[in-house]
Amino acid sequence: MSNSKAKSLANSLESFEFLLEPTFPVKRRVLRKKEYDENIDDGDVWSLDKVFEYDYFNVITDTAISSLRNRFEELKRFESIFGFLFDSKRLKSVDES
Repeated sequence: MSNSKAKSLANSLESFEFLLEPTFPVKRRVLRKKEYDENIDDGDVWSLDKVFEYDYFNVITDTAISSLRNRFEELKRFESIFGFLFDSKRLKSVDES
């Protein structure tokens, strides 16, 4: 696919309106019988958006951050070992040639 075709496809996708709205199905709260000596604290009731954010989005974001952190630490270790091979002046001369 040529560059101009890719750009025209991207522009057409930007102007395209999606017909489906991102919605979450509403789940029924499960009620159970309380005992007479049980504490009547129902706790926090979260919306489905918050549950999705907590269960999926935050987990994926934390995983991505820790993965990137590990990669950069590893690159720093490689640079400390092999950094003498390529300094910035040599890299610029390699890019220009």
